[in-house]
Amino acid sequence: MANENIERLKEKLGSLLEPDQILDSEIDLKLYDTDATALFKSRASLVTIANSTNDVATIVRAINEVNNEFRFDLNYKKIGFVARGAGTGLSGGAIAKENSVIISLARMNQLIEFNAMNRTALIETGLVNAELSKLIQRSGLHFSPDPSSQEACTIGGNIAENAGGIHCYKHGVTSAQILGLELVMPDGTIKNIGAIEHGIKTSKLDLAKFFTGSEGTFGIATKALVKLQPLPEAFLTMQVCFPSTKDATNAVAAIIKKGFKPTALELIDYGALEAVSKAFDLNLDIRTRAVLLLELDGNNDEIQLEAKQIKDLLFDQLEDFEPVQYSETQDSKERKFLWKVRKGTAAAF
Repeated sequence: MANENIERLKEKLGSLLEPDQILDSEIDLKLYDTDATALFKSRASLVTIANSTNDVATIVRAINEVNNEFRFDLNYKKIGFVARGAGTGLSGGAIAKENSVIISLARMNQLIEFNAMNRTALIETGLVNAELSKLIQRSGLHFSPDPSSQEACTIGGNIAENAGGIHCYKHGVTSAQILGLELVMPDGTIKNIGAIEHGIKTSKLDLAKFFTGSEGTFGIATKALVKLQPLPEAFLTMQVCFPSTKDATNAVAAIIKKGFKPTALELIDYGALEAVSKAFDLNLDIRTRAVLLLELDGNNDEIQLEAKQIKDLLFDQLEDFEPVQYSETQDSKERKFLWKVRKGTAAAF
């Protein structure tokens, strides 16, 4: 029955899509059978490539139509569908089960409209996260969510998973940056929620933020109106090594208790540290069992003062912890190296 209904779906889609939008060879299906973990694999029955919101709606409606054709067969197993962006996730959200269809949004990667005055951008959700900031960098604005896979992951994936990234401590996770969404619903209808439709807030329930993080269970986001943040004047990155995770967590508590609000505040425990140290030469003190990464951004004079205050707190004012190594930088290349202990963890594993 599974082959019969998939063949029926291919026949139906063949008259609605271009040939290069329907992939069913063994090689094609294998290329889509996992995400960035590469630990869990499941092969879909069909992969479809959408070029537009209408394509996504067309594919979903065709799946529903085929399921409806077989509705009186008590042994029939419905065809499912899974939206997929770049497949960089680590939770299996882009992996489809057998007798399911993957709907790839990777070609839907356009910046549709940019409004510098309102600090917003209307984008297709297949747009790569870092690419949006590159496209608007001359404006002095950027898209603040920055997951470790920022150079490859799509904003649609960020929305589905409510991705955070290293700067979410100050700027919030993806839901804090979503103003409106265009959605394809499970029945194939197209709906707009949030500012995309209304322009102003009309309800106490922010449906766009409610949708964000739903992992594909509510529908497929095809366009998003996102909030942009000003690029900071300067940054300062601090890497502090500790002899134990307890010392590092005590340091975090002390920093927060004193009222500091770093842009980024990340703790890497020994399990992750062991893997990333074997993969990369990080020049860490051999006594290191946990690493705390802090990043400050904003006015240069202010962040210099704040960095000094945090360093004084860590080394001179308290006895609950004992750092064994300290580094700080305002150089972009050195900053990237210091962050490798965090951003290189997934690759190391």
